[in-house]
Amino acid sequence: MRPRELPDHPCGRYFSCDGTSQPESMVKSWDRVFKKFGETADPVVPNCHPHRFRDTFAVSLLLKGVSLDSVPKRPGHSSIRITESHYAPWDE
Repeated sequence: MRPRELPDHPCGRYFSCDGTSQPESMVKSWDRVFKKFGETADPVVPNCHPHRFRDTFAVSLLLKGVSLDSVPKRPGHSSIRITESHYAPWDE
């Protein structure tokens, strides 16, 4: 079975955009959502932003035994060197 191709989207690669706003404004919107989430969480999560969840995801993969060379694409790193520099302490 061939994977389906993603349809053309008015915002290019930004699928959280509805086509009526600029991608940058969508990023700011999501930043506000995460900030509010952090403020209302129990316990409060200071400096809550999407990267915190990306980091948690990558570390949890490594702690479960996923090899370091399998992790870079999942959090969106362009190179394994970036992954190594950030997550090597959790690589077994």
